[in-house]
Amino acid sequence: MQSASDKKEPWELKALSFDGVDARLLLNAAGFEPKNPVRTLDHYTAVQPSKVIDGIYTWRGQELFSTIQSTSLIYVFMSALVKTASWDQSVMPPGWTGAVHFQKALDFIADNYFRPINVSDIAESVNLSRSRLYQLFMQQVFISPQQYLTEYRIREAIRLLESRKGSIKEISQAVGFEDQLYFTRLFKQVMGKSPKNYINGLISEKIEKKK
Repeated sequence: MQSASDKKEPWELKALSFDGVDARLLLNAAGFEPKNPVRTLDHYTAVQPSKVIDGIYTWRGQELFSTIQSTSLIYVFMSALVKTASWDQSVMPPGWTGAVHFQKALDFIADNYFRPINVSDIAESVNLSRSRLYQLFMQQVFISPQQYLTEYRIREAIRLLESRKGSIKEISQAVGFEDQLYFTRLFKQVMGKSPKNYINGLISEKIEKKK
C-alpha cells in the first residue's frame, strides 16, 4: 500500500510469513538479525523480490500444487535477499556452518559415547576449537558439550539398568566411564539418586504392580 505521508516518494508494503527448519538459517543468511530485523533495498534491487512476492500471492492456497509452487517461490525470494546481503558470498552463510558442525558433533557423540572421549575429542572431530564448540551447544541446546555428553551417557546407562544389562560396574564401563565411583556421582547429580537406588526403585515398582 502507498504511504500518505510522502506523496513524492510513496512506498509499498508487502508481507510474507514462513516457518520451517531452514527459516532461521535463511533469515541469517539474508541479513536479518533479531536486533536489526529490517533491510533497506534500493528500487533496482527490490524489483525481483517484489515480483516474487506477487507470485506467491498468486499461488497461495490449500491445493498441493499451490503449496509446492509457493514454497519454491519462497526459496527464490530468499535467494534474492541472500545474494544482496553483506557477507562473504564465497563462504557458508551465517549460521549454516554452525548447524552443520553441531549435527556432526551430535553424531560423533552418538557413535562414540561408550569410549573414553572428552570435549576436546568432540571439538577435534568437527574441526572446531573448544570455545567455539561450547558456543554452538549453548546456542542450540542451552547446555555445554560436557553436560550434553554426560546426560547422553546417563540416558544410555538408564536404558541398560532398566533392561538389566550387567552390573553397575559393567554398565558404567559400557557408557564410557572407567571409574565406577565417578559414574555413580554423576548419575546421582543427574537423576537425584544413585544407580543402586535407581535399580531398587525399579524392583519396588515391579513388586507393587504384582500385588
